[in-house]
Amino acid sequence: GTVNAIVAGDVSGDGVVEYDDVMPAYKASLGEAVLTEEQSILADINGDQKIDDLDVQEIYRIYTGG
Repeated sequence: GTVNAIVAGDVSGDGVVEYDDVMPAYKASLGEAVLTEEQSILADINGDQKIDDLDVQEIYRIYTGG
């Protein structure tokens, strides 16, 4: 069988943090997109129950390897 790893910041759920994860989180932080409950949990890096600039910055840092 297939086991999917849960990766913080992996909004798309494909097991890797990529550009495609940064943009939905960014749009959600601006109120321009609505994430599913699962996506919101993965995008909420600091666990404060909201998607904001801090989460987007951290997802971007993970994506760029910084």
